[in-house]
Amino acid sequence: MTITMFMEVEVGVSLEIIKGAVAEIANDIEMEERSFEGYFSASNGFFYFEEVEPPSAVAAEGWNVEWQVGVLGAFHCPMQQLEQNWSEIKHLMEEVSKCSSSRFVLSFQFDRVYAFNEGDGVVYKNNMVI
Repeated sequence: MTITMFMEVEVGVSLEIIKGAVAEIANDIEMEERSFEGYFSASNGFFYFEEVEPPSAVAAEGWNVEWQVGVLGAFHCPMQQLEQNWSEIKHLMEEVSKCSSSRFVLSFQFDRVYAFNEGDGVVYKNNMVI
């Protein structure tokens, strides 16, 4: 069984920046023209990122912002490896924040917001692991 988390990233960040942020903690990254996918090393959680064309409004419920989504990421997190997967997702968000000024929001199935960056670094609202 898995849970799915979504990361909506502001227009302007490239797939290469996100791929670079995840490359040191991932296996088997497969790059396509407008997307890439792979598995995290510790948790074996699957991730997928794709460019959103045309850009869209943020779908995370209750997250009303002026910026638009240019990249959408999905994380399929195995329940038995949730702690490791959460650490890997946090690492990715921190690295993206260091490499880009683009804003983002991480939510559980576009419903509950777990983390975001509105330009001042990653802010954690909820924790995937109790």
